[in-house]
Amino acid sequence: MDFSDLQVELSEIIAESGVKTFSLAARKRWINEGVVDVCRLTRCLTKEVTRDISAALQFYGIVSSWAMSDFLQFAKEGIRHYNGSSTAPLWTMLERKSVEWLDENVTGWRDTSATNQSDTISYYAKYGLSIYFQPVPKTAVTAGWIISYHYYPISGTTIGGLVNATDKPFDNFPELYPYHRLPALFAGYRALLKAGAPKARQVMEEYAAGIKLMKQELGMEPDREPEIALFNYRAT
Repeated sequence: MDFSDLQVELSEIIAESGVKTFSLAARKRWINEGVVDVCRLTRCLTKEVTRDISAALQFYGIVSSWAMSDFLQFAKEGIRHYNGSSTAPLWTMLERKSVEWLDENVTGWRDTSATNQSDTISYYAKYGLSIYFQPVPKTAVTAGWIISYHYYPISGTTIGGLVNATDKPFDNFPELYPYHRLPALFAGYRALLKAGAPKARQVMEEYAAGIKLMKQELGMEPDREPEIALFNYRAT
């Protein structure tokens, strides 16, 4: 299904309940929000990027420093460190810790002076959209951070990635074709909820069932995921 198909699907969901017609802009926005919600709940999209290491810099912003505006959460591979050596290259998977753990277990980890700098990095900690490394990297390395993370599509300024009629959801990965209807169900729920239609709950339950099936087929553990976002939307 492409973007135009999803809009037709959404129209059919709404028409069955006889609710009012919503603007095209609202329909498109809700479908794109559905794409993001599916990605958030299922972690179906993963990418790997590299970023440069700056000497003596402990703190990096996921968006402000690394420009990863599509970031949802780290994949299981997390962050790896490359030492930059051409003769003895070494890639090390870093252990993720919390800032609280570092405070309790690593004395002086917030010190960015030379005494806490090293080219052997052990930990990284995520706090909001900030990343801290311990020890502080001593040497600048081009593409020294290898970052694996789950993301949602973005096309220009459109979060969700669907702009043109022929655009397909989830970056057009073939293995995700069976789940293309889910963003339309999400959008249908939003529209029906806004209209106060009783069918909203039925559509929400169909969406929730689809998410559960998708997670099972992708080999995920549903009980470790946050609640489906639909439950938290208000009819506004």
